[in-house]
Amino acid sequence: MIADKDTRVALEEQLRTEVANGHPLFGKTIIAIARCDACDEVVFGVEEDPAWFAQVHLTWGSAPDRPPWPDSRRLSLPLADSLLGHHH
Repeated sequence: MIADKDTRVALEEQLRTEVANGHPLFGKTIIAIARCDACDEVVFGVEEDPAWFAQVHLTWGSAPDRPPWPDSRRLSLPLADSLLGHHH
């Protein structure tokens, strides 16, 4: 979980910077909910009906990437099961 509001906001802004038209997360309302300290993977909640979650590998670019970047995948529920394979 991301406890620090400034970190959460910075990750959300970075995702909005990186996604371009044609990316599944383009134009979506997102909330950063977790991040891996060992890499650039972030889990975002996507505010739609129904809500869903995406795991995104941020590129830390300063302009929109060409889809399919940043790499992302839709997570299934429960989230803990979806993230079991994430290790270093």
